[in-house]
Amino acid sequence: SGANTYTGSTAVNAGTLLVTGSLLNTAAVAVNSTGTLGGTGTINGPVTVNDGGTLSPGVTVGQLTLNNGLNMAAAGTGANMVWQLGALSTSNPGLDFDFLSIPVGDLVLGGQSKLTLDFSLLPASQRPDYATPDAFWTSNRSWKIIDTNSNLGNTNFVQLANAVFSVGTFTTVVGTDLDAGDIFLQYSTAPSGPVTRNWTGAELDGLWANPLNWAEGSVPVAGQLAKFTATGAGAVTIETGKTVGKVLFDSATPYTISGDTGAALTMDNSGGTGNASITAAAGNHTISAQVVSTAATPLELGAASGAALNLTGGVLNAASVVNILEGSINAAAIDGAGDTSVGTVSVATLVTGHVRQDSLTIGSGSSVEINSTSGTASTSIVNLLQIFDGTGFTWSGAGGFAASEVGEAGGGTQPVPEPGAWALMAIALLSLPLVFRRRS
Repeated sequence: SGANTYTGSTAVNAGTLLVTGSLLNTAAVAVNSTGTLGGTGTINGPVTVNDGGTLSPGVTVGQLTLNNGLNMAAAGTGANMVWQLGALSTSNPGLDFDFLSIPVGDLVLGGQSKLTLDFSLLPASQRPDYATPDAFWTSNRSWKIIDTNSNLGNTNFVQLANAVFSVGTFTTVVGTDLDAGDIFLQYSTAPSGPVTRNWTGAELDGLWANPLNWAEGSVPVAGQLAKFTATGAGAVTIETGKTVGKVLFDSATPYTISGDTGAALTMDNSGGTGNASITAAAGNHTISAQVVSTAATPLELGAASGAALNLTGGVLNAASVVNILEGSINAAAIDGAGDTSVGTVSVATLVTGHVRQDSLTIGSGSSVEINSTSGTASTSIVNLLQIFDGTGFTWSGAGGFAASEVGEAGGGTQPVPEPGAWALMAIALLSLPLVFRRRS
């Protein structure tokens, strides 16, 4: 606090420095990894937030003034700015919400810069994640959060954190005309369709986690659609586990999405529109990382005519429903205690090493082929097998049997016995459209 006139530079290497008065000298101020710079005062030196550093205007909500520019373009782990909302208002910057003023100097964002939204100062019932959202969140909103003298490159934040909710989504935009270069935070109520992130692969590193590989500059998350078109087609790598609402392949050129050891692609469309889904609208595409279906929303798999979807890392469906809507789906395995349906919308073919589910439903004209040749991989065990016709369930490998066209099979004749595992109830009566039978 007060007017500090020392002449040296300032480095925040750890902890938090709150400037509630002024730093009058024009020496550089650096915020380094694990350090935080905040307050409601004025800083006359150029401020640089390096990788892992954080800028947080205000003490709670407040205005911080930088009289010699701000650089947050660190390209490693990225520089972070925290923005707090203290009241359901788009007026009164520095009082109702955080505000950064840069009357002199240039604003430089880009790099891996991130804006983290913090609603913790609001009562729980006023936050956008509340079960019954406040009426404030039913309309679009806009806040000017940075007013700058100059933003020569029209730079913007590359990443947003805590920005997607079932009621709506936050984005940042660079102002134009009288607001040229300023940064606005915009809130849009939930659209009728999913929030889409379009893959471009612009960085040529193939990393899913790199926001610069997505046209919108942010990585897709739960409730959002990751769309892969001909632009950037090729290999995509998931370095650590990622969660997304939907995946759409719409490219004749094939994609392969692989994962580092243990890295899975979790499908969760809670907060989005409809069920989680992976769809091949065109082309032949492969996901070699394991696909995990969650209890939040069912998972739909589909391939258009002439297209194919290959899930060579398998599907873990422990507590949900997997609906194979149509087309040709190849999966290394479908494991867990969930339910799987094949041919939900149109004729579908599932080729897999094994199916371990609570129930397996095969639609009329659709089929499931178990193509493993021996060992536990070819052990397909379900509590309930529902077949719309008598030719829907077959083995092309050894160690199993095809479901009989009449009668039932199970108990001691289950394929490749596994002690303590579920018994197979196989029922296929051509005279009935659908037969249900559970193990007693």
